[in-house]
Amino acid sequence: MQSSFASANAHRRTSSNPSFKIRPERPKDHEAIRQVISAAFAKKSHLQHREFEVVEKLRNAGQLSVSLVATTGVGSSQQGEDIDEDEFLVGYVAVSPVSIVSHGTEIGYGEKDEVGNMGGQGWYGLGPVAVRPELQGQGIGPALIWKARDVLIELGASGWVVCGRRELYAKFGFDKFDGLWVDGVPKSRFFCAALKGDADRDHRRREVRYCDAWNIL
Repeated sequence: MQSSFASANAHRRTSSNPSFKIRPERPKDHEAIRQVISAAFAKKSHLQHREFEVVEKLRNAGQLSVSLVATTGVGSSQQGEDIDEDEFLVGYVAVSPVSIVSHGTEIGYGEKDEVGNMGGQGWYGLGPVAVRPELQGQGIGPALIWKARDVLIELGASGWVVCGRRELYAKFGFDKFDGLWVDGVPKSRFFCAALKGDADRDHRRREVRYCDAWNIL
């Protein structure tokens, strides 16, 4: 895990895709975000197709540390979505703080800045990541994850975690780390990535806890 930061940087492609742009979410994006998430997880979901409820609860609790959308220049008027006339929302990524707990004591947690946004030097959880089904495989999801990673580094984050398939996340620096775990999640589907060189120090044999918003089942 100590080399995950360098490994991710080595795998990153610096070329940009002119067909879409990435920006922070705006209040009027919320319904379009719901639609994107619902469509992306319509066929397969580990949360009984309630991923958007997690995002909504994180937002209401002020725990969306990163909330980014990908948009194209396709006009939204034909889609009936309340977003800018010259753009169509096609992808979304969320990042929220996680606790690292040892014997009941929190070791790392995203802290609030002076305006109440979640930030600081803690650990974070990636997800959900959603792309409209008809546009998947075109680099939108990876671009969103890379941008979210950039934002976390700017915030001074120590690292982040993800639950999912290794082949999807290894290029972003995620790898298995036996010292950290999430209750109820198989070790084969839980991965961590350091965003600072010494981020894994003192985090061995400790539990990672997601925000309460994830406890929807």
